[in-house]
Amino acid sequence: MINCTKPSQVYEYVAKKYGDIQVFIEDQTEESCLDAVERDWRALQFCKVKTEYLCKRAVDKNYKAIAYVPPEFYDVYTIALNLSNGDAIKYMTTWNSRYNYLLVKLNWKLIKYIADPDPVTCIRAVSYNWRAIKLLPYQTDEICLAAVSSNWRALKYVKKQNELICKLALKQSILASKYCNEGFLEPTLVTKLIKLLPL
Repeated sequence: MINCTKPSQVYEYVAKKYGDIQVFIEDQTEESCLDAVERDWRALQFCKVKTEYLCKRAVDKNYKAIAYVPPEFYDVYTIALNLSNGDAIKYMTTWNSRYNYLLVKLNWKLIKYIADPDPVTCIRAVSYNWRAIKLLPYQTDEICLAAVSSNWRALKYVKKQNELICKLALKQSILASKYCNEGFLEPTLVTKLIKLLPL
């Protein structure tokens, strides 16, 4: 049995014991919120006083706490994305285009979670791994060039090929001719490449 005479004492006792009943404490302080978050990261959702330090502590305990972090704490979002190798994106309630670069750097496959990626982000993704071209919502010549520069196999997924993209792929491997549109295959180029093959 607890020995508390005022309702606020009961709330404080429960918060200290369980951590996630912070919502019931009327006069929250940064210290009381920090104490609750140290016990259970989920207490952050009930904290009225959210500082960057408090949010960092919650995210350090569990990156899923990012769901309760205000959008102005960019560094905390960055920490959550780093800790989770990008998985924190599933729990983020706000999105800023500044996260795009970090996200594809951590894991190129996460490009599919970016609603409207800008061309620079797409180029970075295919530069990290050419397979990202399969996940992009659109393609530009620059994106396709970057993907094929990474690996000639990306040519297979280029929707609108041009001569430059095909030549770049063919310089890497004659096997790229398999994916080149016939209009871009110069007979003399193919003949030269075939002569280079070992018998």
